[in-house]
Amino acid sequence: MKDQIGEALDWFGETICEKPTTPANNNLFNVQEDSIELNQEKSDLFHSIVAKLLYICKRARPDVETTVAYLCTRVAKSTTDDWLKLRRVLGYLQKTINDMRIIGADSLQEIYTWIDASYGVHEDFKSHTGGAQSFGVGLVHTKSSKQKLNTKSSTEAEVVGTSGYMPYSVWIIRARLN
Repeated sequence: MKDQIGEALDWFGETICEKPTTPANNNLFNVQEDSIELNQEKSDLFHSIVAKLLYICKRARPDVETTVAYLCTRVAKSTTDDWLKLRRVLGYLQKTINDMRIIGADSLQEIYTWIDASYGVHEDFKSHTGGAQSFGVGLVHTKSSKQKLNTKSSTEAEVVGTSGYMPYSVWIIRARLN
């Protein structure tokens, strides 16, 4: 994946000197209403880089999945603020380019699943769900996505998030049994 990350950095076309310790900061889900929309050329470039990052995060770098999931929602109306968020995740990837994904198992009989939701964090007040699964060493599956409906409380967001992610656990259990 080093080549893929390097290609994304080359496409970006700007020197990134910052080396952030996380792929996003606290304002990832905040949309700046006064931010200027990117021109067509830069918007197309934004879209291409985000698509490449989506491939990278699904194959080797689940640590950037939340940021990439958000940036995917911004490709149709990307702004200068979104460009800065893309710049940050690319700086993080540049800093951690040698990090490797390690997957293993303590036992194929035990699967660990973690699911969480952040209530009302998107501009349309929808929540965000994240889930991960492991057989003991590393993560075999991750998912980070915006919920498709509005919820009335953080508890309800957790239930919706669990409902949305559990089919992945069921699938892995069924695949393991066959």
